[in-house]
Amino acid sequence: MNRIYEAATMALVHAESTLPGGVTAAWDIKNLLSNAKTWVQTVGGLLLMLLGVAGLIWGGVLLVKKLMGNQQGGQGTAGVRSCCSSLSAARWAPAAGR
Repeated sequence: MNRIYEAATMALVHAESTLPGGVTAAWDIKNLLSNAKTWVQTVGGLLLMLLGVAGLIWGGVLLVKKLMGNQQGGQGTAGVRSCCSSLSAARWAPAAGR
């Protein structure tokens, strides 16, 4: 046989062997479904890990916001409004002894 035919035969034999990650390169429906299942498991696992990392980061942000917040239990702007309104009322009130 000639060298080109031998090289093509070896390439076909190598293509039907197992690739890294347990994925086979044969052309039939069983291997197609097996490869699709492996791909979906890999991508699904990566998406779940990404969601988990995002959830941990969001939980950390909420925890820091809770710990760094004021001690009034969620009424931060109400205290500022009442303080400002009492200051403005005292400033514009008529002086009693004048």
